[in-house]
Amino acid sequence: MIGIIGDALALIELLKRHYDDWGVVCALFDWEGNRVEGSPTLTVRRIPDATGRNDAWFYEVSGPEGYVFVHMPVVAGLYVDCALTGKPTNKNADARFFRYVGTPLSSAMGGVANTLVSFVVFGYPPKALLRSKG
Repeated sequence: MIGIIGDALALIELLKRHYDDWGVVCALFDWEGNRVEGSPTLTVRRIPDATGRNDAWFYEVSGPEGYVFVHMPVVAGLYVDCALTGKPTNKNADARFFRYVGTPLSSAMGGVANTLVSFVVFGYPPKALLRSKG
C-alpha cells in the first residue's frame, strides 16, 4: 500500500510542477460524483451496478479530448475496483469504470458495497508528459 501511495504522491507532485505548461485540470468530487470544486471541464458519471444493487455503483470520468485521468480517494487505505463492461465477450475489467471499496477482494467476495468517499481527479494530455524533461 505504501508504494501505491508514494507513486500517487510522486505523480501529483509532477503534475503540480507542470500544471500550467501541460494544461493540467483537476477537480474534487463527492461520493455521489458531484463536482465540489475545480475545473468545470471535468465531469463524473455515476453508473448503477448491473445487478441493480443500490449500495454499489461505478464512476466514469469525462474531460478534455485527448486527456488521461488519474483519480484517487481523499483518504488512504481504499481499493479501486474496476467494472466488467464493454462487449459481452469481454472478460476483463475496464479501468475507465471504477469504484472505491474497503477490501481488495471485493470481486472474489461476491461484490461488496461501495465506500462513501470523496475523490480527486487530475487530467493531463499524455503527449505533454512524454515530451517532458522532468
